[in-house]
Amino acid sequence: MKAIVRHYYRNALILSALLCLFACAIYGQSFEGQITGKVTDPSGAVIPSVPLTATNLATKTDYSTTTNKDGIYRFPSLPPGQYRIRCSFTGFKKFEQAPVVIQVAQVFELNIGLVPGEISEQITVSTTPPPLETASSTLGQVVTTRSIEGLPLNVRDPLALVALTPGVVLGSSFGNGGGNDVGRNFFKSDFNVGGGRSGSQEILIDGAPDTTPDINRGVIDPPVDSVQEFKVQAQSYDAQFGRTSGGVVNVVTKAGTNDYHGVAYDFERHSILDANNFFNNRSGLSLPSFQRHQFGGNVGGPILKGKWFAFGDYEGLRQGYPQTSIDTVPTALQRAGDFSQTFANTGKLITVYDPSTLQTLPNGTKQRSPFPNNAIPVSAQSPVALAVLKYYPLPNIPGAPVTGQNNYVYSADSTLNSNKYDLRTDADFTDNTRMFVRFSRQQDVRQVPGTMPLPVGGGRNTTDHYTQAVVDLTHVFSPTVVGNIQTSFTRALAAQFGASQGFDLSSLHLPSAFISSAVAQFPVFNISDITGTSNGADSFTQFQPRNIWATLGSIAWQKGKHSFKFGGDWRVLDFNEGQNSSASGTFGFSRAFTQGPNAAQSSTTGGYGVASFLLGDASSGSINAINPISTQGLYFAAYAQDDWKVSDKLTINIGLRWDVGIGDREKYNRLAYFDPSYPNPLGNIAGLPNLSGALQWIGGDNPQNQQQTDKNQAVEFMLPAQRDP
Repeated sequence: MKAIVRHYYRNALILSALLCLFACAIYGQSFEGQITGKVTDPSGAVIPSVPLTATNLATKTDYSTTTNKDGIYRFPSLPPGQYRIRCSFTGFKKFEQAPVVIQVAQVFELNIGLVPGEISEQITVSTTPPPLETASSTLGQVVTTRSIEGLPLNVRDPLALVALTPGVVLGSSFGNGGGNDVGRNFFKSDFNVGGGRSGSQEILIDGAPDTTPDINRGVIDPPVDSVQEFKVQAQSYDAQFGRTSGGVVNVVTKAGTNDYHGVAYDFERHSILDANNFFNNRSGLSLPSFQRHQFGGNVGGPILKGKWFAFGDYEGLRQGYPQTSIDTVPTALQRAGDFSQTFANTGKLITVYDPSTLQTLPNGTKQRSPFPNNAIPVSAQSPVALAVLKYYPLPNIPGAPVTGQNNYVYSADSTLNSNKYDLRTDADFTDNTRMFVRFSRQQDVRQVPGTMPLPVGGGRNTTDHYTQAVVDLTHVFSPTVVGNIQTSFTRALAAQFGASQGFDLSSLHLPSAFISSAVAQFPVFNISDITGTSNGADSFTQFQPRNIWATLGSIAWQKGKHSFKFGGDWRVLDFNEGQNSSASGTFGFSRAFTQGPNAAQSSTTGGYGVASFLLGDASSGSINAINPISTQGLYFAAYAQDDWKVSDKLTINIGLRWDVGIGDREKYNRLAYFDPSYPNPLGNIAGLPNLSGALQWIGGDNPQNQQQTDKNQAVEFMLPAQRDP
């Protein structure tokens, strides 16, 4: 196994070195577009060696190419935007066409017919050609800036517009899952494309992977006004795309232009502007309060006109809405151990029995005697229970007429504070070399209340940090060879703790051995007949950093009627898993220890959960202390793509891709596995010398990977539809 792993490491390093030597890729892993076509004279004969220029109308950046001997030209690496196409050749009039709109990952075919005449004369075409792709068989749909900025979007999430694409099915957690919360970025991407599973799609922002390494969910969610457009490619995408069994979502962010521009906004949603619903009006209830403030802005422009541009944005979100619960809390008498006023639904007194009086009758049944006056003496009460009950609030509403149940109402705000920003700079160092750098950051802080005030009522605090840094360099080696290399770092950190984090467990008189093993949060006491503490959420802890280091590169080469593209993809996938449920302990208290007179028979009038709790007689208990693990997976791929223009009516797309996923490993060998063939050390002791099967630690002489290396080869052969000339 070690030799195999070393073999793949060596191959990956060789692949990366080769890519660097070639200076690497077209914006091919992704989002840039292309313009290709033929230049002909009126007779249809091709014209070789014609220089062409594509000028970005926003930045005034020029891109140059030349027709080859077959009269074919190609601009292989154009950021999405509007362009002016110009060409001139001796003996023909100048040609100019604008605007030509290039969308994300689009291969646009524009055939140019030159007219004989003086070079001082010019033919200008000002109509925008339809955005048809006749040179590629990729199927997908582009969501443009107009749709992103013009369509109504809850919480202004641009990714919500993937639902406009045929073949996309939304999952239950998509967006905000239908609730008042705005949703966490991890779950906003709960959708599947083209029949794939949720979490199986590749999401790219400016060509950089934007998914978590474990469940392939989204990380960065840029503001609406900072997204230029995105494309959902459902199927038949070419060989440059991989690590997906569904679709590819290609997002392009805005960049600075030659002119200064910006926007500021503030969106307010408040319940005082909303109408009450019919059922609330009928019941005389007011509309629950809800407040959402979403504000921000962006600005972009030139640092050095025509050469260096910058763009930045910020968006904040403040949200709050109440969560109300009706609970049952122990009465003042019950806290003192007096259950003389505790009644069942039938109006009969609930009798509490003393478990220490258990006797065996002649017929074999177990019988208990009730506490005198239906009250537990102070000497029998648990100091832990008394300490916990001090944190319980007293009833604040009458409760049910007979039982007194549902005697406490509590309301507190569930809040979210979110801040995110993006910084991007684009530079054209020379006519042949350009670069962009982007840094994106988002932090969401959620506070969800429990069912009662802290610390007894629980609640959860969640902080999500999302970060992405991208550096992308493109170089034109010649009119027929363009290279690019991109490296990125993407991080998603989820941290969740109980709202009572930092609670002093010693104040509950719990044993020191327990305190040393527990997280400093209020324990969960599930007590029958009343509302338990911490509502289960407070005992949960999580700290999970997820990192992806990615380097992607390729080379685009125009050779005759062939447009070749070669490249690779190298990623390090880190997942640090630290999560505990019941980290501060969970204890259950039922009626069982105070029911009677038959100790084995339950009834509606025998035993009470609070009584069992006061005695300290738990029916269950657990605590989890799971050490965190740090897993790492490796992924690399190589691909070759050929777009072969056989004729004016036929283009063949041929692609070959090789994917290798090296199974996750725990970096410090802190995982064990069951080996069914290993001799069991207890075999001889049990008199079974041939007994096999035992737990083994990974590492050493044992395998390190959690799963076997996954090697996938994909061959694509596609014939795209072509319109008649």
